[in-house]
Amino acid sequence: MAEIISGTEKRKRLSLRAKDSLSGYLFMLPWLLGLIFFFIRPLIQVVWYSFNKITFTPEGKIHAVFSGFANYKRLFFEDSEFLPLFVESLSGIVIDVIFITFFSIFVALILNKKFFGRTLVRAIFFLPVIIASGVVIEVLNNESVARLLMSGERSSTMFQAGGLSDLFLSANIPNGIIEVFNSFITDIFNLSWRCGVQILLFLAGLQTVPVHLYEAAEVEGCTAWEKFWMITAPMLTPVMVLNVIYTVVDTFVDYNNEIVRFIVDLTRRLALDYGAAMGVVYFLSILIIVVIVYAILNKRSFSY
Repeated sequence: MAEIISGTEKRKRLSLRAKDSLSGYLFMLPWLLGLIFFFIRPLIQVVWYSFNKITFTPEGKIHAVFSGFANYKRLFFEDSEFLPLFVESLSGIVIDVIFITFFSIFVALILNKKFFGRTLVRAIFFLPVIIASGVVIEVLNNESVARLLMSGERSSTMFQAGGLSDLFLSANIPNGIIEVFNSFITDIFNLSWRCGVQILLFLAGLQTVPVHLYEAAEVEGCTAWEKFWMITAPMLTPVMVLNVIYTVVDTFVDYNNEIVRFIVDLTRRLALDYGAAMGVVYFLSILIIVVIVYAILNKRSFSY
């Protein structure tokens, strides 16, 4: 009798797991359809362009002549701009990912507290995600003040570190460290502007942490600092893996990225073959980095 009940419970448990999996696939369905119809086909076309010499007929039609790896040889052995821009992009992404991740955790911890107007504050922090897309961002970019604030340009006196630079110089700190610090302070608004999705994901992760763990920690006399490192941080590691990967991809494809601008400029000048080769190399680089980051972080991810 006990075996029959155990088997019935197991079937119910498997059925519930199957329902959860089905719900997950249903939520992923719009993304999968978009991937198939709006990403895979253009990707195949770009790869094909990269192995051809693209010209245009008088009627405006594309004429492709197979050229092998000529575009890639030009990219790595003749182009003097791509590799420096690529190295600069890689070096900048480390600072961006670290700042965005820790800033997002800090804000999510605050927004997870109960206080008056919490819903409004959450909406304000998520507002950049809505503004930084579509027609709204184009309207804002046409305004000089908005452009100044959102681009993080050094002409903005609000986010400069001139006084600190003088202090560091007087302390004989190397110029290289000062330049990195100045760049970080100057871009701090632009980086915090891009934390909306990460804050939302961390907030969702915080709300899945079982309350009884905190209650048990309080009974044991743990401080807030100990509860964060012993309970909150480990429980957030799966969300952190997701956020780091999302931030890496978002930083690479951000329009302020110089390589992205370079590829867009080549496309506008109708250098489709060379721009396609650069895009393929850039895409493969992002894919490799994402796989490496996932492999490293996933081993340290905690599953409750």
